[in-house]
Amino acid sequence: MSTLNLQRRTQEIGVRKVLGASVASILHLINREFAIILAIAALAGGYAGYAFTDFLLSDLYAQHVRVNLVTVILSGSVIFVVGILSTSATIWSTANGNPVKALRM
Repeated sequence: MSTLNLQRRTQEIGVRKVLGASVASILHLINREFAIILAIAALAGGYAGYAFTDFLLSDLYAQHVRVNLVTVILSGSVIFVVGILSTSATIWSTANGNPVKALRM
């Protein structure tokens, strides 16, 4: 998803670099969209996973280990961090490229 978005916004990144934007500001600008999407997905997936696992385990087994809220928060935060790091690496490599190549496309 991030690669497709960056291919679409390559010329915008080139123009921003030519006009003097730093790589950190470009990284922050583009990462903000993905952070919002990942946060919503982590919250919705965490809640649905917690509810589904609790329902499934209580339906199948009379005695089971309950799913802990800490486990759900920890797994959601790990997914969020991995998603942001992979997106940041893609944005970093695009933003450090030559802006002339981006503008010639």
